[in-house]
Amino acid sequence: MNRLKELFLDKKFIYYTWIAVFISLLNVFLLWLLIDNFHIPTIISGFIVMIVTFVLRYLLYDFSKVL
Repeated sequence: MNRLKELFLDKKFIYYTWIAVFISLLNVFLLWLLIDNFHIPTIISGFIVMIVTFVLRYLLYDFSKVL
């Protein structure tokens, strides 16, 4: 039980969790923005958002030294 507590309270785990939450919210927002407001087709919007969030996730993980 103590090992689990150490794992979940680790600084890297907290960074990993917050980055994942941020990327998820950003994903929903960008899809809404591109599909509903800019009227870009869904498949193109999904592809753009997937690439942008993939690169951003890598940069955030690299910057915070999580991986």
